[in-house]
Amino acid sequence: MSRLYKRFRKYILASALIFGILSAEGMRASAAPGIYDVSSNDVAKQNSIPRGAIGKSMDVPVTISNNSGANWNDVFIQIVNYDDPDLDPLAFPFEKESGVRAGTIEAGHTKAVSIPVKVRADLSEGYYQFAVVVYKNWNEKEQFGEKVNGSDERINIYAFKSGSEDPTQESAKQITFAIGENQSTPYGVYPNVMNYSINMRNSGLSDALDVTVEMVLDKDTENFPFDINDGSYDRGFERVAVGETVQLPYSMAIRSDAYSGFYPIGLVITYRESATGELKKQEDTFWVRIKNKEKEDEKPSQSADEHNRSVARIVVDSFETVPENIIAGEPFRLLLRMKNASTDISASNILLDLESESPASGGGAVFTTVSGSSSYVVNSLAPGEVAELALDMQALAGIDQRSYYLKIKETYDSPEYKNAKAE
Repeated sequence: MSRLYKRFRKYILASALIFGILSAEGMRASAAPGIYDVSSNDVAKQNSIPRGAIGKSMDVPVTISNNSGANWNDVFIQIVNYDDPDLDPLAFPFEKESGVRAGTIEAGHTKAVSIPVKVRADLSEGYYQFAVVVYKNWNEKEQFGEKVNGSDERINIYAFKSGSEDPTQESAKQITFAIGENQSTPYGVYPNVMNYSINMRNSGLSDALDVTVEMVLDKDTENFPFDINDGSYDRGFERVAVGETVQLPYSMAIRSDAYSGFYPIGLVITYRESATGELKKQEDTFWVRIKNKEKEDEKPSQSADEHNRSVARIVVDSFETVPENIIAGEPFRLLLRMKNASTDISASNILLDLESESPASGGGAVFTTVSGSSSYVVNSLAPGEVAELALDMQALAGIDQRSYYLKIKETYDSPEYKNAKAE
């Protein structure tokens, strides 16, 4: 944009503003032009529509794409009122045009920036459009640069009344991460080193920037089954795009004193919604399964005169859900496969009681059976035999998106041992 064009443009805007002042105030209330489809933009990208309180300051995030064959140096990105005869100039939502310097954007690369603005106090609630213009070789003293071809593109904001409830608040959390989707629980056997990766998907509405995933470590073997050998178990990503799934790779030695079972491993995820935005945090959990020694109190109890009696061992061989991804508040089917892991001891009169985890907020069990009964009977299992149970279940509505446990308590008979108990 040349300086002459800029001065002429300001004259047009001044004339339009004077006309607005002479007209009824109601003109301003009808100035919002609605949402502009940014999908065809080549340079100025917008993954979600930012929200700003009327009369307040805000940052406008925008991602600039350099699809040319050369680097752009001394880049300046400016928010301007879009020169469109069909668009009311009063629809420009900010008190003044604003811009920010962005350094160099290499050919074929993108850069996310946040442009500080102040939303006009006389706006009505609604969606507004404005233009983003990108200059290269920007001269700060002359306030002049070479406009990047095709960069005069529209994007949107939503303006809402300060102090009132934002009607778009339902999607206020622009970024959220789903952990462990489309994969089985990682499984390790002592003394082998456990190599595994955790899927992490950005299931939100915006790209996540400056992402760090910190594993919560614990010296207590009861809570954390791995040796803490590395100096850091943090995993970092410059950007995780909307819908993108990244892997968190780990290689960890199982502690010799860790018992067999499932362990919840905590993750703390920090990220930014824009390059200069505040650091935000999400805490989550994934589960790992360890095979090592058994706890004494989990073995079938025996009286002093029964020490030499043999008992079968019933374990969860595998399980799956239909659908694979369980949705809060919706029904699903659990296919549970119970196996007699003994090589030569049969089991009979097998009673299985399901006990679900309760959410931290209370309110009952996370998983309930559709029939209302949590007990199931398997008549018998020969050594090595597997029995599959198809259980129709319901997930509690409103629970957080993470992994939850389902405990299975077993009572069964063996030829030499009656009423053995295990979990």
